[in-house]
Amino acid sequence: MHKDIYIFDEVTANIDAMNAQIIMAAIKQLSQRAIVLCITHEWRAIDQLDVIYFLADGQITSGTKRVLAVDNAAFRRLLDTQKELEAAG
Repeated sequence: MHKDIYIFDEVTANIDAMNAQIIMAAIKQLSQRAIVLCITHEWRAIDQLDVIYFLADGQITSGTKRVLAVDNAAFRRLLDTQKELEAAG
């Protein structure tokens, strides 16, 4: 079966949370019929992804956010840093 491929690079960068949520919902719907790649540094977008490909130190690891948080120390450090930043306001 042939599927279209869409690549979104930082699609939610510099967008307020409400509009980012709308965009991610549209992308999620699109992913039901197409291959969708989202390149992002936005943690709110990462929460909605089915599979994450995480690049650190020249190595690519894949999995869900939950799996990467357990199995990948670099990913876990990023999550912890993000939580600290959010707590600091």
